[in-house]
Amino acid sequence: MDDNTNIDCKIKKKCARLVVNVFGCATKDKYKQEILKMNETWVKRARELDVVVLFFFGEEPTDLIDPNYIYIKNVKNDVESARYKQNYGLRYIHEYYDTDYVFTCGTDTYVNIDKMMKYLDSFDATDELYIGGHGDTRWVGNREVYFHSGGSGFILSNALLNKLYPQLFNMDTKWRDICRLNGVNYLFLACDVELAWMIDKNAKTIIDNERFYACNHKGYAIHPSKVYKCCGDKVNQNKAIVFHYMTLADFDEYDAIVRTM
Repeated sequence: MDDNTNIDCKIKKKCARLVVNVFGCATKDKYKQEILKMNETWVKRARELDVVVLFFFGEEPTDLIDPNYIYIKNVKNDVESARYKQNYGLRYIHEYYDTDYVFTCGTDTYVNIDKMMKYLDSFDATDELYIGGHGDTRWVGNREVYFHSGGSGFILSNALLNKLYPQLFNMDTKWRDICRLNGVNYLFLACDVELAWMIDKNAKTIIDNERFYACNHKGYAIHPSKVYKCCGDKVNQNKAIVFHYMTLADFDEYDAIVRTM
């Protein structure tokens, strides 16, 4: 993204307990249907609880028009765009909202928002917290970097977002240079690894694999070329907050389960 200009921040920030940062693509029907399904299910419940859910898209206009849909100038809807949408969303939220926590995810993710709000009561937003699960590690030069799964999403506390904010303007350029210098160009598109690298080493990383799943509610991961068993029957739906790789049918099925909990 070439536009690193500050968003106009002369307005008074809105207060929120939680803001959700969803990076998506509204120009392809598959992803558009995911966006609509999110709104029919857990996003509807989130708004009943006064949780702010914002969607960040590339600049190409569509028929999805809503104050919660933000089209980003100079950003496309391609594979590389996820990183720009994620990072721009964090910038935007910092500049327009005084929020205790930000949760970031894609459009094939289901959030049990009631459980997430209760879960956040266990923490202090003035601590620098990086919360998520089902992650992995990558070596970048001589540093081993742990990152939460970007699919199941991650939570940043207010204190950590405040510290991270100045880096969000040139993070992508800096990360490209880091990848090139360390011979890990294959990680350039890994926006979850990128963010983890940039997070201050003094931040507290909280790994909660029983609440943040990188697979769907049945324990399967669904890729374009295959479906494979991930957590399988080890999934703990009583503790789970987030599931990833959710199909449209999965959204409806699990939403019905959540409403009986």
